[in-house]
Amino acid sequence: MEGIILDAEWSLEEFLSILKVKPVGILGTGKDSLDAYDILLKHDVEICCFVSENMAVQGKRIFGKPVFGRKQVEMKWEDIVFIESGQKNSAWGFGQTDMCSYLGYRRNKRFFLLRDYMEISSNGYENILKHIIKSTRGRVVLVGDVWLSLKLKQLLDTYALYYDQVVFCDVFEKYKELKNMCIQICVNEIQKEDYCLLLFPGYHGCFLDNAASILYRQSLLNNYKDELEKFGFVDIVEYPFDDARFMDCLEIKEECCNKEKSIFKPGRILLAQINSHSGNIFFSQILQGHPDILMMPGSYLTSNLYFLCVRLSLFPSSKILKMFWRLYIEEEKRFFYNDTEELFIKKEKFNKYMLELLQKKVWFASWELFVMVHIAYAKMQGREINDISKITIYWEPHFVYGEQRERYVRWLDNIGSNGYIVNIVRNACIRAGSLLHDSDGRDDNAIRKVMGVLMQPNEEKKKYQNWKRIVLKFENLKCNPDSELRLFCKTIKMDWSDMLLKKESIDGSTEIFKLDPVYRTWEKYLSSFDRFRICLINGVWQKEYGYPHADSLNFSFYELQELFDKKFRFEENWIFVNKEMELQYINWRRKMIGELLLNMHRKEILGESGDGVQQNEIQDCGVFV
Repeated sequence: MEGIILDAEWSLEEFLSILKVKPVGILGTGKDSLDAYDILLKHDVEICCFVSENMAVQGKRIFGKPVFGRKQVEMKWEDIVFIESGQKNSAWGFGQTDMCSYLGYRRNKRFFLLRDYMEISSNGYENILKHIIKSTRGRVVLVGDVWLSLKLKQLLDTYALYYDQVVFCDVFEKYKELKNMCIQICVNEIQKEDYCLLLFPGYHGCFLDNAASILYRQSLLNNYKDELEKFGFVDIVEYPFDDARFMDCLEIKEECCNKEKSIFKPGRILLAQINSHSGNIFFSQILQGHPDILMMPGSYLTSNLYFLCVRLSLFPSSKILKMFWRLYIEEEKRFFYNDTEELFIKKEKFNKYMLELLQKKVWFASWELFVMVHIAYAKMQGREINDISKITIYWEPHFVYGEQRERYVRWLDNIGSNGYIVNIVRNACIRAGSLLHDSDGRDDNAIRKVMGVLMQPNEEKKKYQNWKRIVLKFENLKCNPDSELRLFCKTIKMDWSDMLLKKESIDGSTEIFKLDPVYRTWEKYLSSFDRFRICLINGVWQKEYGYPHADSLNFSFYELQELFDKKFRFEENWIFVNKEMELQYINWRRKMIGELLLNMHRKEILGESGDGVQQNEIQDCGVFV
């Protein structure tokens, strides 16, 4: 029977030819849906609308395309084809396959999972923006952070057909002194045919609770949207500026572009792509003190260094240091905590060394500034950096989510050094217990907590030109540090240092190779039955890395569902706001776990590896404990 039932019924060319002669609607209005629209435009496929049952977005436009409900769409286009962009494997019923089939939209006839036919990558909506600039009458109106807006305007102006096709709107009049720096319009001058892009830094980790950081940024976006909508403007899109594929285009000053001639080219870059509670702090403590490694402590600065450097590259070298402190302090002082004094205990020395580096030339690319900040910071701490080509920069943007971190590969690749992505894997059961312990006593969202426990740790298997991936096991680093770390140094061609085997962290506060985190079972939060279920739902991944595992094929799907209907120990004492909220949570939990189990069945039947599957972002449904 193998090969008879396939996810994709057509070749890519046949699939695209179908879309080119049919009205096409994309399900959803999130980032996945916009990325899908972007890649379809790349293949000369236009869409007629986005489809959403969310009443709050119906009636709006996204890049000129209306947002309709399903019934509206059916009345307008009888033969419409629906595209779903978030998931793949339609033959297994993933995504909205079963629902669409129930409604009469046959799979691979009138309903398609786009990922069954092609990879969807994020590239800053390049094809959409080119299309609307060259093919429509509307202007692109940039709103939000003026510096990111100016950076994006550099690129879009190269596509523009006339002078004021890309403009900035200072909605809340925060940048009055900058009116001469760019073309600005007032909010009441935005016209219906215009397209509005909201641009803001990531604000990663701007509060001690990263969930609060996300809510802060979302509230900021909503404030701007509400103000724009007061003037009748409804075509508003949040721009994903950290889709770093654009960065090599954005550094348009010729002096910055030649990475081969750059004097700020380290020997190698290590980008840490480590799941939460899997050893990110532990690994950075190991690397601290190595004479050839530069790293900055985890902070708001390190997590937002990309956005800071991108904006600083707008300025000539004579203004960069002043703008560094302006941007950094202006943003940091808004938030819950301030780490400037702790990070820059010798601020004068940092300034001195940055000024010395900035005298090398007039303009710097953003990735050069990334290297320069690390050098100046190390010198501030008393490190001598004589030959940057022998230096390794270790960057762990701690508060940036994993998939987002990997987008920085495109940006850092411009440096032209040897690049390595470092993953650390850990037994899913013990990782789950560690996560629960860390969140104990906090009013964490119930959905977020259960997802953190059950979702398979996602070690991306993507390959990038000029980059190699290194996967380390948490337990091996703890139990056999000498052999593991010597192999690590050999792999990245970095000189060995006995400092890697130091017993305590540099500040003496932590015993680095203490073995408790390897064997602790966290009985307070997880029973033996709970740990078995975690091994079961992550069975393929656990087996791949040599951890305890269970085979889901030994159970019927009904039996599996029954196993997971029972609450976990950490759920037993949760008190919900009301019965309706509790029922909403139970229904969501059953559906989410069912999808995870079905995916595990699929992998075990097909013999696939345990690399993480792209999951749609699941919206919070307001359930709190």
